[in-house]
Amino acid sequence: MKRSFIAVAAVIALLVSGLTLGAAPEQAAAADARDFNPGNIISDDLFFDGGQMSAPQVQAFLNSRVSSCRSGYTCLKDYRQITPNRGAVSGRCGAYTGGNESAADIIARVGAACGISQKALIVLLEKEQSLITDDWPSARQYRSAMGYGCPDTADCDTEYYGFFNQVYAAALQFKNYAANPTRWNHIAGRVNSIRFNPNANCGSSAVYIQNQATAGLYNYTPYQPNASALANLYGTGDGCGAYGNRNFWRIFTDWFGPTTSRGAMAIDNAYQNAGGVNGYLGAAVTGYNAITANGGGIVRGFAGGAIAWSAPLGAYALSGDIRNYYNTRGGVSGALGWPASDMNTVTANGGGKVQAFAGGAVAYSAAGGFTILGSIRTHFNQLGGIGGSFGWPVSEEICASGTCRQEFQGGLVYNSASYGSRSVSGAMLTAYKAAGGMGGTLGLPVTSAIAIADNGGGTVQAFEKGAITIATNGAAQLLQGDVRNAFNASGGIAGPLGWPTGAQSCGGDGTCTQAFAGGSVIFSAAKGGFSIPTSIMTPYTAAGGTTGSLGWPQTGPIPLNGGIVQAFEGGAIAWNASTGGFPIQGVVRTFFNARGGIGGSLGWPTGAASCVSGVCTQSFQGGVVVVQSDGTGAVLQPQIAAAYTQAGGQSGALGAPTGSSVAISGSTSGWVNAFVNGAIAWTATTGAAVLTGEIRAFYNTKGGVTGPLGWPTANQTCTGDGTCTQTFQGGTIQWSPATGGSVK
Repeated sequence: MKRSFIAVAAVIALLVSGLTLGAAPEQAAAADARDFNPGNIISDDLFFDGGQMSAPQVQAFLNSRVSSCRSGYTCLKDYRQITPNRGAVSGRCGAYTGGNESAADIIARVGAACGISQKALIVLLEKEQSLITDDWPSARQYRSAMGYGCPDTADCDTEYYGFFNQVYAAALQFKNYAANPTRWNHIAGRVNSIRFNPNANCGSSAVYIQNQATAGLYNYTPYQPNASALANLYGTGDGCGAYGNRNFWRIFTDWFGPTTSRGAMAIDNAYQNAGGVNGYLGAAVTGYNAITANGGGIVRGFAGGAIAWSAPLGAYALSGDIRNYYNTRGGVSGALGWPASDMNTVTANGGGKVQAFAGGAVAYSAAGGFTILGSIRTHFNQLGGIGGSFGWPVSEEICASGTCRQEFQGGLVYNSASYGSRSVSGAMLTAYKAAGGMGGTLGLPVTSAIAIADNGGGTVQAFEKGAITIATNGAAQLLQGDVRNAFNASGGIAGPLGWPTGAQSCGGDGTCTQAFAGGSVIFSAAKGGFSIPTSIMTPYTAAGGTTGSLGWPQTGPIPLNGGIVQAFEGGAIAWNASTGGFPIQGVVRTFFNARGGIGGSLGWPTGAASCVSGVCTQSFQGGVVVVQSDGTGAVLQPQIAAAYTQAGGQSGALGAPTGSSVAISGSTSGWVNAFVNGAIAWTATTGAAVLTGEIRAFYNTKGGVTGPLGWPTANQTCTGDGTCTQTFQGGTIQWSPATGGSVK
C-alpha cells in the first residue's frame, strides 16, 4: 500500500538539507529504546480512539510545534483547503461533510469520523513528511502527506493526492485492516515474520503481534527497526535499518507519552508530578511491568521507589517506610492490592504517613506501620481517621471467634458479625466500664459514639440493652428498658424531651420515671411507658396528672401542624407556641374531632373548657365552641362569641345558638350567628350588635344585613312604653306597640 524504506531515505535527505523532524519534545519522559516492543507498538485503546483531541486542541498542538513559518511558505498550522463530502463507509468511517477547513479541522474530524486517534494521525503526518514541525513545507509534502498510495517500488498514486485525501484515505485504510484482519500480511494474535529492511538480505525475526493497531502499522509500513536503528533512536543505524515504525513509536512517546497503554501514560504523568528524575523517585530502573494480580495493572521501578497503576484507581507512587511495609504484606499481589492514593503526611496526633490501597490503608507513625482494613477502616474513617480523636493505630487487627478488634491511640474499634464495626473511647468508655462493660447490664455496643447537635448537643452511644448519653457540659446518663423505649418514641435526643438530666428511678410498684431537659418519661407495667414534654406536662399537672380527669397517657406526644398533641385516657392536650397548651375533653373533644380536629377549621385551642349546667364552652383559633350535653353544638366567630358572653350566653336572653356563625360578603363583610331568641351580627367596621324581638323581625323584612339598612351599629335600646330603637349603617329602626316599625 505504501513505502517505508524510501520514506526513510527521504527523511535522511531532509536532515542533510537542514530540515529536522522536530526537536526532541519537552516531555521529561523521553522515549527510551529499551521500552520499544515490536509486538505492541501502540495499544488499541490509544490508536482507535477518535475522541482524543478536538480541533482547537489539534490547532494548539500544531501552533506549539512551529512558532512561525518561513516567508513564502504555508505551515500546517496555517493550512486550509476546501474539503469534499464523503458518505459513510459501513463499519469503518461515518459520513463526512466538507467545507472550508483548516488542517486542524481535518485531522480532528477525520479522526472522529473514522475512530482513529488524532494523536496517531499527527504522528503519521510527521513520520511520513515532517509536516508537523516543518516551517517551509513543499507542495509534494502536502500532496502525499500520509505516504498513502506510495509503494516502495513506484511513485505515489495521483488518485490519492491532496492533504485531505491523504488523511482520510490513511484513516480509512487502518479501519480496513481492522475490519478484515486476516486478509493482510500482518495479523494480530499470531507470530509474524517481519523484515528489518526492504532488502531481504537484511533478514527478519519472528514477532508475536499483540494487537490490531500494531498489525495495522506493519501492514502500512512492513518493517521493524533492527538493533542499530534502536541504538540510534534519534538518528540512523546501519544499512539494514528501517525507521518508519520506530519513528512512529518514538514521536508518539515524545509528544504524547507511552504508547503501550493508558497505564504507562498515567505512570509517566505521576512521575512528572513527583518531580521526574530530579524528584524523590529519581531515575527509572525498570521498564513498565504488567502484573495480573488483583485485577491487573502496571508497575515501574525507580531509584527511590515505584509507581503502580491500575485501571480503576489510577497511578500512585510508593516509597519509604510505607513501601517497605507494603512489600512485606505482598505488595500489589497481596491483600492490600493496588494503591489508591499517594502517600500523605499527616501532622495530627504526633504525625506520620498514610497511604490508601484498594484493600485497606497503611498508616506509619512512631508506633510503626499497621494495616487498617475493611469494616474497621470504614468505621475508623467515619470517626475522622488519623486526624480524629482515635489517632494512629498502635496494633494490627486481631480476630478471634468472628470478632476483630484494633487498638488506636484514642480507643478501640472492633467488628463483629452481629453489629459490624463499632468503637468506644474517651468519657463514653469510662461510663461504659462503670456500668460493667461488655459483661454488664448494657451488653455489647451496637453503634459507635455519635455526636448530636440537637438541643444543645452531646454524644450518644447505643448498646445491646440501652444507651449512654453525655450532654454538652453534662454528666453521663444511662437510658434503658421501657423508659428508653418511651423516650425514643417521643423523638429521642432530637425530640422535645432532649437530653436526660437524671438517672432512672423505679418504685416498688414497678413505676419508673426519668427526668429530661424537656419533660419526663413515666412507665408502669400496667399502663406502659410514655414520654410527656414540658409543654404538655404543665397543663397535664394542672389537670391532676395521672390521678386527674385525664388519667394516664395513651400515646406519646405527636407533632402536628407546628405543635404537639398527646392523647390521655380522659381526653387530649393540644399545644403550640402561639396559643399554649390546653386539655380537650368530653363532648367538646367529640365535636372538635368531628370538624377535623387540629387540622380543621377550628385549629388549636386558645383556652380551657368551661362547663355550666351541662353546656361546655371552649375557645379555639377558628372560633368558640358551644356544645350541649347531647353533643350538639355550634362554632361562634370570636367577636360574636364575646358579645354572646356579654349578653349572658345560653342563660341570657338569646338562649342557645341554633347554628354556627355564617360569613356574609358584600360592600361591608362580616359574620352573623343565629340563636333561639335572636342573632348577633359583627363587622370590623361596625362591631358586634345583638338583634332581637320586633326590631329584628322588621329589619329582616327590609333585607337584613344585605338590604339598604346594612349592618347594625349598636344594640337596640327600649323605653318604658315598649318603644325600641336600633341604629344601622343605612338608618334607624324604631318600633312601638302602637305604630309598629318604621325607618328614620
